[in-house]
Amino acid sequence: MSIEYIPQMFWVQIGDLEVPDKMPTFILKYTGKINIALGKPASQSTTWRNFSASRANNGNRASHFSSGSCSHTEHETTNWWQVDLQGMYSIASVFIVNRDTQITGYYGYFLQDIEVHVFQEAPSSGLPNGTVCATHIPAMGANATLQCEAPVIGRYLRIYRRSSETVETPKLVFCEVEVYGRPVTTCGGMWG
Repeated sequence: MSIEYIPQMFWVQIGDLEVPDKMPTFILKYTGKINIALGKPASQSTTWRNFSASRANNGNRASHFSSGSCSHTEHETTNWWQVDLQGMYSIASVFIVNRDTQITGYYGYFLQDIEVHVFQEAPSSGLPNGTVCATHIPAMGANATLQCEAPVIGRYLRIYRRSSETVETPKLVFCEVEVYGRPVTTCGGMWG
């Protein structure tokens, strides 16, 4: 990510003359992308051992499970991981780092049948009811970028494990979640 400051001179009309204003103004131009989920409050449906939700948005992309950078839910039929972005954003994509990338043939199934939902208000702990941003059906490899079909506006992002499977891998495990988008502002109560 880079931020570029562009000096912008404003002119003042004095009679028939246009003269430069005394103070140049700088316009902030965003020229890259930033992970808007980094270090924000995270939660998950359940926690297996001490593999908490906050491990998945701490900026550490290490994928080996023993590195302490992975989150992990208990075995259950509906699993989810969530981040509170602490503001309204237009969300464009989500980047997910899978567990133990050297053996993703097995661990890729932990991230099969996932769906990304975005909410403007805090969601309930039940089934998905937000705006769908993206879905990923096949087993995931080392990592994946899930592009929203169209940018979705919201404050909370939740990743669901859509599968109702109850044998072998009914859990949600990943080592980093990065969310990319831009802040939105309100104008007369409307998002824009």
